[in-house]
Amino acid sequence: MIHTARAHGLKVKLGCHDDGVVMNTALSHLAPLADYLDISSHLNFKNDPFDGATLVHGRLIPNDRPGLGVQYSVQYGVH
Repeated sequence: MIHTARAHGLKVKLGCHDDGVVMNTALSHLAPLADYLDISSHLNFKNDPFDGATLVHGRLIPNDRPGLGVQYSVQYGVH
């Protein structure tokens, strides 16, 4: 879809409304292909059971884990 948008001279925005860490970590991998980003909704969640991309100096940074880089968070008792 991004390539089709570009072929038609359109800009690309990746955004979220109430997505958790899993979705926003996936979007963080596509971030270099977008013109605009709004993928920080998971930062408002207090009990998201996943751990993934982290906010560093105002930037959502993917980690080095395999796949999307998400895992159940130990702090919520799930291993």
